[in-house]
Amino acid sequence: MSSRITGLSHSNLSKIPYPCRTCTYWIDTDKVKLILKEWGTCGFVIFEDNNPVGYTLFGPPSYFPKIAEYPAGPVGEDAIFLACMYIMPDNRGSGLGEKLLMDIEKHVLKRKYKALELFGSRSDDLIPANPIRFYLERGFYIKKDDDRFPLLRLDVKSLVAWQENVEAALKQLSKPLSSPYPKKAPVPL
Repeated sequence: MSSRITGLSHSNLSKIPYPCRTCTYWIDTDKVKLILKEWGTCGFVIFEDNNPVGYTLFGPPSYFPKIAEYPAGPVGEDAIFLACMYIMPDNRGSGLGEKLLMDIEKHVLKRKYKALELFGSRSDDLIPANPIRFYLERGFYIKKDDDRFPLLRLDVKSLVAWQENVEAALKQLSKPLSSPYPKKAPVPL
């Protein structure tokens, strides 16, 4: 199977996977359209063989008024708020969530924000927040604890710098080694 991730846009709002397309917990479709107009890309849709199998929604905290209802808030002004990330049940455990998260991290850094923050859930229920285990395993830390929905944070600049260093090291390892010795032994005189 081939996967591709596309930025959320007016033209693909109808491609959001079903459970997310009808969800209005964080914001409704009209509010998503407003964010797209005022701020630009605010999410991604991931496709497997042209079928939408995942979705994510993020943006500046000011677009998500329900943040105020969470005791572990508020979200930092230097952070993008990850409102949701959903992978269809049949596609979980395949690395698609990690791919989405990496694209979000790159987007946050490109937008010159310092961090990505979200409310994790201490239970395995997916609504309204994802289980914290997934995020803690990927470098997030608990910024402010709560019995149900702790605020998690990932400082993206350090993470992306680390990823770039690893990629550079891997490129160096893939280059042929140069030897200090001549390729041919010198011919004795």
